[in-house]
Amino acid sequence: MNHSVVRHCRAAATSFVLAAAAFAAAAPAAADALVDRSYPVLPTIQEAHLQSVDPDYDPNPNAPWRLSTGPTTPPLTSFEDWFRGYTAERGVSWPEGSSLAYSPLLGRIDVRNTEANHALFRRVVARWQRQQIRVSLQFASAAPAAFRELGLEDALGTSLSPEEWSALRARLAEHQGVELRDCPTVLSHPGTTDMAKGVSEVLYPTEFAVEPFRGADGKTGVRVEPQEFNTRFVGCIAQVTPNVSSEQWLSLELTPAAVYPPSWRDFAGPGSPVAGSLRQPFFPVFSLATIAALHDGRTLVFGGAVVDEPDKGPRVQLLFVSAERVLLDGGPLPFAVPVEEPTPPDLETRRFLILPTVWELAVLDAGGEPFSVTNVVPYLRKLAGHAGVDWPDGSFVRFDQIDWTAVVRNTPENLDRFRRALVRERLVPFQFRVRTRFLSATPEAFEALSLFGTLGGSFSPDDWAALRAKLDATPGVETRAWPTLLAQTGFTVTIKGVTEFVYPTEYEVKPLVLVDNGTNAPPVMDWSVAAVEPQEFNTREVGQIVQLTPTLSSDGGRVSVDLTSSLVLPPVWKDYAAPGFGAMEQPFFPDFSAATSLDLLPGYTVLLGGAIVDDPATGRHHEFFAIGVDLVGLDGEPLEHPATP
Repeated sequence: MNHSVVRHCRAAATSFVLAAAAFAAAAPAAADALVDRSYPVLPTIQEAHLQSVDPDYDPNPNAPWRLSTGPTTPPLTSFEDWFRGYTAERGVSWPEGSSLAYSPLLGRIDVRNTEANHALFRRVVARWQRQQIRVSLQFASAAPAAFRELGLEDALGTSLSPEEWSALRARLAEHQGVELRDCPTVLSHPGTTDMAKGVSEVLYPTEFAVEPFRGADGKTGVRVEPQEFNTRFVGCIAQVTPNVSSEQWLSLELTPAAVYPPSWRDFAGPGSPVAGSLRQPFFPVFSLATIAALHDGRTLVFGGAVVDEPDKGPRVQLLFVSAERVLLDGGPLPFAVPVEEPTPPDLETRRFLILPTVWELAVLDAGGEPFSVTNVVPYLRKLAGHAGVDWPDGSFVRFDQIDWTAVVRNTPENLDRFRRALVRERLVPFQFRVRTRFLSATPEAFEALSLFGTLGGSFSPDDWAALRAKLDATPGVETRAWPTLLAQTGFTVTIKGVTEFVYPTEYEVKPLVLVDNGTNAPPVMDWSVAAVEPQEFNTREVGQIVQLTPTLSSDGGRVSVDLTSSLVLPPVWKDYAAPGFGAMEQPFFPDFSAATSLDLLPGYTVLLGGAIVDDPATGRHHEFFAIGVDLVGLDGEPLEHPATP
């Protein structure tokens, strides 16, 4: 073919394509036009397929509730048919000409549908797409008066919704007695440990070499050589390991810390020839270590420890931790997409997270039959019946094995009864809210309140609220700190509000050594030129430390706690140096501590202590420690407690 003809044909074809494209761009697409899109998905979507189409499919074949085995039914529904039905239950329609194709090799679902249906499909398929976890930490501190004024004690250990956290943060930002500080945020994969820090590296000596000398002009002096420097990070250090449980909630392993600029103490003493040269830092620290669980998007509240900050005085420390799963485009992960069905009047639909033990109970209730999802729904209905739940027209209960939830439609009253039934059987996820208080009372207040009879007592929530109000209103009684955190059963957790006091445990007096090089006589010590050298520094944490391991009994009616609590007050100092030799100071630390194992009823509070400690600042006081443990759901709401035996 002639080359000019080829060029002409190509030019004509190009013009036609451009004209068609321009026409298509100018003409708006019809609302119901079908659009092709691809969605990357993870291999776990195949597991969801098997769970849904095979009633006998068991994702935990070696679990203890597998009392017997039986033949499994091969999946009869293709992945494409199953997922079209699954999305249709959640509002996605499939008009004529639409299609869905799944490629396990490519990890991709190709969909042809309308824009409106693509928007719904994107929400449904998001849980099987690659995701990350965004964790945000907000450090804050409040003056004790502001802490009480804002009622922040009641917020400790709670789980806030996004709206509640936004409102509380706005109140904190407006209050003059509250300071919002570092707010590090990390974006990470589940199971990885991430750290964000904004710090200054403070270097300080841990040893000193002190040497008196006499110069050629006959003048004397003392040289000080700092040695063996140590580094301390001052600022915010946020370390977190986020995870997603098999039941689709978030678990955070937290070890955050806030370290404040130090105050300094000179161990040379006033009038020493090396005054100002033997300084050691005292670092104020707020830290905790725990594992806690939460729903996507919620915020956990920790804190209540008190730290004596330089130039600011005692401050109540607070930490707010938020977490949510996000897709790679930054959008939040849609969770628990509701079943789109017309709801009859006076009925509501709620989802309840269910623990895997529901399978064991369902199998036992069915007489040890092989595991089947079909066993769970009859068991849930039977459990609800014992709680007085009836089932009016239009109501239902379904078990969604993919989301590990019970989907229940019923009246609000019946839904509340259903939740209480799940709580009584401990079928909902929970954790411990550990509430503690360090209290002190003058001997006069101690006798006036007859507190001797309350020691070792266990108080119900109402009785403790009444005693707490009485303590708060009585002159001579002081709450020193409110350390509170969330914990999971069997894990050891710690919360601290301390100042690290660094002090020497040894001293050596260094005189001026005179040496006569012309004789073999021993050196002559000139004690008129001498200095004190501090050695072997030790660190003591001054403040509050609570460490405990809570464990829930098998019937859910008793919490066992292995507890170590400590309150160390700022020291008084005694100088052991003889006159004219500088300073040889040693600290005397007032210390109130307890180490015990005790049992608590959920929701109850125990008051321990009563020992008398000489407080250098305020005199003699009886010191107390109160501890209470609540069982709370992932929404932060207290669970209903079993009847007191």
